Amino acid sequence: MGKELFEKYGIRQLGYSVESIEETAQLYHDLFGAGPFIDMGVNAPESCKIRGVEQPVRMRTAIGYLGDMEIELIEDKSDCPSPYSEAGRYGGHRRICRRRHRGRHGHGLGFWDARCLC
Repeated sequence: MGKELFEKYGIRQLGYSVESIEETAQLYHDLFGAGPFIDMGVNAPESCKIRGVEQPVRMRTAIGYLGDMEIELIEDKSDCPSPYSEAGRYGGHRRICRRRHRGRHGHGLGFWDARCLC
């Protein structure tokens, strides 16, 4: 069923863990024409466990579009382990990223008819 949904609807959202929202938003605009990006501010989930330990995670996010594709930029504001600081911890892009581990954080599949999931 997952393959059929993916082939029919595709990926509608990409999330990236970045060092700087401003620099990345400008780069995406210059390279691909994406944006404008809307800064959603700093927020924190009610609960976030990293390897079983509760952490006070804080992140800043911005949302923009490239055509129909939503691009989410996530800037880690935590002074603790978080899903964003550890993005790519075990991935291949670790070798090419400076400082903290940065890279693709997630993606979202879009669908227009919830009945297709039943």
